[in-house]
Formats: sequence, structure tokens, C-alpha cells
Amino acid sequence: MPEPPPGSPPGPSSPLPPAAMGAGGGTIDLNSVSFEELRAQNLSVTQATRLLAHRERLGRFNSVDDLDQVAGFPQDLLEDLKRRSRV
Repeated sequence: MPEPPPGSPPGPSSPLPPAAMGAGGGTIDLNSVSFEELRAQNLSVTQATRLLAHRERLGRFNSVDDLDQVAGFPQDLLEDLKRRSRV
């Protein structure tokens, strides 16, 4: 697969930038991930907005299980997101 042009936004299969990845190399750091990084992980605009609003309103995530408090996530997506996330 060819490389995207420099400066182009990441595609759905692009890896997260290092700032949002955990030590495992592919996990989402819930306390530093950006809107764009969440969208690159196939979250909808609404889901990404809700997750970031929750973090802004209530502070840091203490556990990936805190994702249960964010409305609007189907159970299968929620479980997948938990597996790929860290705090």
C-alpha cells in the first residue's frame, strides 16, 4: 500500500501517533488521545465527542472500565475499545 502524501490526515487503518499510544505500541491512552486519533480508530464523531467531553467534565480516566460511564457506545464497540485502551 503506498504511503499517503506528507501532511495528509491519517486514514482509518493508520497507526496512532506516538503520543496517544501506550507502551504496547497499539493501545489508546484515554487520558491523552485526541479527537482525530479517536476518529482514526473508527469512532463516530458523536462517540469521539462524548468520550472527550466525559474526560473534560470529570477529569482523567482511572480505569478502562470508566468507559462504561460514557453513553452512546454499543456493547461490542465498548469491549473492543476497552481491549485497545489504557490509562
